[in-house]
Amino acid sequence: MPKDVFSARLREALDKSGLTQAQLGEASACSQEDISRYLQGRIPGGARLILIAKALGTTAEDLLRGEPKGPVETIREAFQQQNYARAMEEMRQVKKSLRKLEALLGSPVGIRASKERIHPRKPRPKSRNPK
Repeated sequence: MPKDVFSARLREALDKSGLTQAQLGEASACSQEDISRYLQGRIPGGARLILIAKALGTTAEDLLRGEPKGPVETIREAFQQQNYARAMEEMRQVKKSLRKLEALLGSPVGIRASKERIHPRKPRPKSRNPK
């Protein structure tokens, strides 16, 4: 595996987590200098790689694979692992991204799922009869 792929995936996961290199080092039982080396292309050993991945909320496989996962694949995997908090957080991120896109475009955005188009929801009318 190319070292630059690993360092790019590690950088992406670190940015997404919001941790600093020092915080990641503490959470994964290594030094900030080690994290810096990994970001420059060095690949950690198995146990340390697993600790780093766990601290970042991902898996060692995700850090090592070449192509990033899409949001749908990530959400599906989280549900399969029964990690519902992670799945909900991923869905919140997708929703947040869609809202930003709508704000930039100035109009609602529909989503294409396979060949079907899913249109944005229209607001529900407020009920006149409280239950």
